[in-house]
Amino acid sequence: MSSASDIILREELIELLQRVKIFSEVGESDLSDIADQLTEIKYRSGQTIFKKGEEGDAMYIIKSGGVRVHDGNHVLSRLKPGQVFGEFALFDKESRSAS
Repeated sequence: MSSASDIILREELIELLQRVKIFSEVGESDLSDIADQLTEIKYRSGQTIFKKGEEGDAMYIIKSGGVRVHDGNHVLSRLKPGQVFGEFALFDKESRSAS
């Protein structure tokens, strides 16, 4: 049986997914199923999430804060809440193309 806090958390995750472009047309029932599979991970400012060349097995959705995607000293992108990265890891077993 789900507690009230579990239900609120699931609703927050569904709302987050609805704001993510790749999930914008997915129905609420499917979003609920996806939300059940999510794991929240918190990173400190400046902490490396993964490095170029590592094997990927996860996609990341930014809930708050920001992420700098880079290759060495070259910044490829700066991502904001509601954006995703690492999604190609879900499609193939290639190593990460950036840090």
